[in-house]
Amino acid sequence: MIWSITGDVHRNYNNRFKYYTWQRDPDHALIVLGDLGFNYLLDERDRDWKRGFCNRYDFQLYAVRGNHEERPQNIPGMQLIYDKNVKGEVYWEAEYPNIRYFKDYGEYEINGYKILILGGAYSVDKYYRIATHSNNGWTGWFAEEQLNDAERTAAAELCKGKSYDFVLSHTCPVSWEPRDLFLPIVNQSSVDKTMELWMEDIKISFSWNIWLFGHYHADRFERPHVEQYYEKTDTLDSIFNRWSAYDKDGQLPWYMNKAPLFYNGEDCPHKVMS
Repeated sequence: MIWSITGDVHRNYNNRFKYYTWQRDPDHALIVLGDLGFNYLLDERDRDWKRGFCNRYDFQLYAVRGNHEERPQNIPGMQLIYDKNVKGEVYWEAEYPNIRYFKDYGEYEINGYKILILGGAYSVDKYYRIATHSNNGWTGWFAEEQLNDAERTAAAELCKGKSYDFVLSHTCPVSWEPRDLFLPIVNQSSVDKTMELWMEDIKISFSWNIWLFGHYHADRFERPHVEQYYEKTDTLDSIFNRWSAYDKDGQLPWYMNKAPLFYNGEDCPHKVMS
């Protein structure tokens, strides 16, 4: 099976996926790094989106949970099943067989790569959503969008001292935040950075090779071995090979988009082990 990565979809799969040459290939899998958005409105419209995807595409869709979607375990009819493709448990609805959701934190193995999943983030549009989307008893915002204290503790214990080929998350450690992309209308002092600060603390407690995240709606390299995804799609194999080559010659193609702080003199964080 071939595995690809992309960023936030926000239900817009008709535009995002329609040019994929493998849209009818059941042996291709796509991982969305949060905010797939299929479990967002919690009514028949969600089911229409999922039904429409499964009718149009045959590739396997796997989702890291973002902040613009309900936790899958809170969706009626969702099952926790063992998935041999990722060698771990995922959430799945029988009615939509090629859509699967990773647990909010957990270890998986994909095509021989050891993977750590870290889902969740804070919504800077929280109060806008509460003010404009509230209906049918739903506030327009998910109170459990971030990992809670117990979950963060359990996740930190799970990965401590281990080694991973990839970390796949929705948001990122606070030192990598793409501040040049922050919305100017948002007062950053009001933003809850619990997840980002926690990731900053734990990222040196285990060994990792490549860290991929979404959330900030850009496609670029934030640091060596750290990539942000939005609309771009790439395969796990090509990402792994790209950074293996970089470790040998320190070069990336000139046309690849790099963040302003890509060359900021950081020691290789993926090699640090405490």
